[in-house]
Amino acid sequence: MTTWELSLLATPEAVPEVRRLLHRYDHDVRLCVTELLTNVIDHVGAGTPATVRVAVLPTGHTRVDTDPDPRSPVVRSGR
Repeated sequence: MTTWELSLLATPEAVPEVRRLLHRYDHDVRLCVTELLTNVIDHVGAGTPATVRVAVLPTGHTRVDTDPDPRSPVVRSGR
């Protein structure tokens, strides 16, 4: 299994940079990472520490996930 991982602060400025770093992956992978990172920003808050992972499984499938840092819980009020 091949894994790419990056820890970062989830900010709007980080989104295009992460997309650029994923240049070797196809458009669908870059789009998924962009959407997941944007969800962290929108629903947890800009500046949240997060980890982005892309894993190419032995089956040939690609797993993408973005986890906010569990040590940094944030409660946000509704919009």
